Amino acid sequence: HGAGAFLVLDGPPERLIPFTRACVPVVDLAGGRLVVEPPEEVIVPPQPGEAEDAA
Repeated sequence: HGAGAFLVLDGPPERLIPFTRACVPVVDLAGGRLVVEPPEEVIVPPQPGEAEDAA
């Protein structure tokens, strides 16, 4: 009970995002994209020299 699916975002650092409607509001299979809105506790600021929008 309480177990659910997670998305694993490669890092560093590696992040686990709950695969819920709140955290992943858009799943566009045809377009090959997801929209991720991670909960505040998993937001990691960019490292020095890392672009903020790097994916």
